[in-house]
Amino acid sequence: MTMNVKQKTVIGWTAGLSIVYAITRYHYFKGVPFQQFFPDILNKGLSLAAILLISLLLSVGPLSRQFPDKFNNLQLGKRLFGSLGFVFAFLHSLVSIYFYKPDHYPKFFSLEHLNVIGKFVLYSGVVSLILLSIAFMVSFPKILNVRPNYFSTIPVYRFRRLNYWRWSCDSYRCSGMVSSLLLAGVFNSIMYNRK
Repeated sequence: MTMNVKQKTVIGWTAGLSIVYAITRYHYFKGVPFQQFFPDILNKGLSLAAILLISLLLSVGPLSRQFPDKFNNLQLGKRLFGSLGFVFAFLHSLVSIYFYKPDHYPKFFSLEHLNVIGKFVLYSGVVSLILLSIAFMVSFPKILNVRPNYFSTIPVYRFRRLNYWRWSCDSYRCSGMVSSLLLAGVFNSIMYNRK
């Protein structure tokens, strides 16, 4: 996977603006001290960068079909956006699990045990990471030696009238799993970041 200049620029701006947004939101508007940059603020920037890169992965295809002159170079970097989104999400999960303690997040604990909101945030984060891991494995079938057709046999609920979920897995995409991952990840970040 080689990156061209446009892909490097998109990834750099996405990661940089995510961290700048987290710094601005939490340090300047919410008054979090600068000593908490590493565990709190950087972790929130990582999660935002992961969600944005995975969203970019899903939107580059339609954008390159609609505007081929501007977005064809990004079409070649779809796997790279997804891979880096997975790396950022995995790092966010590791940092979150390491600092998921009563002294650091008292709103998720009551009497040294997880409360209902804490359990929900923890479980939705784990489910999101599992779904993202499955989508990541399906994206690299030859390298990771997995059969993508196995994932297409997973039973899912379908809403026939709304046609809300579209589950179609083949060797290079698993759009339903990534869509549900984004929904679970966004919901997890809303619950995790509210004060």
